[in-house]
Amino acid sequence: MNPLRTAVVLLFLFSALTGCRSPASIFFEAGLGAVANSIGEALSTPVISIHYSHSRRRQNRDIVITVLRSQKMTITTTDAHRSSVSSEHMVPDQDFHALLREIQSVDWEKVARDQVRGVDGTSVHITAAPATPPGGVSVWSPDYDFRKRGLRQLCDLIERSFDIAGLDAEGLPQHEVSSIPHPVPGSATFGSSPPAKTLITAL
Repeated sequence: MNPLRTAVVLLFLFSALTGCRSPASIFFEAGLGAVANSIGEALSTPVISIHYSHSRRRQNRDIVITVLRSQKMTITTTDAHRSSVSSEHMVPDQDFHALLREIQSVDWEKVARDQVRGVDGTSVHITAAPATPPGGVSVWSPDYDFRKRGLRQLCDLIERSFDIAGLDAEGLPQHEVSSIPHPVPGSATFGSSPPAKTLITAL
């Protein structure tokens, strides 16, 4: 047996027989604690956070969806009277990996460059580090003219996030969550009513 390994084994035997904590056992426990802390921090890191606001809606006017690396999803919805409801659940493996693929498919630099703005409609702020720029990206009514703006993948990501959260394509509660199919790529059906006014269209 390797001399170093023998010494470690003897130290642990001494600790077990005498009830004293050896330096090696203290070091080992400290190492395990550090590893556990690192794993805990990693699992509590958000994979994606979406803040979605609809300017003219009464129900679910504001929606905040966060998915952690632990696959826990939290959903907070706020109505026009500022009454909030929060819930959380674990995202199934299949949906979680599909969400990761959606995040990677988005051209985040193009999203960050988008300059279209309007008076009504929706506003979306998304953080998906390290894919998005620091601080995330903000975009106005991404479903409006999404093909011309190059936002099809972003619309798919938002719609899938809504679906996993138990919301329909417009961010409202689903009546039968299990019967709602996953979004069809490129459909961009959420927030389907066209915005009232567009101030700038620059691409």
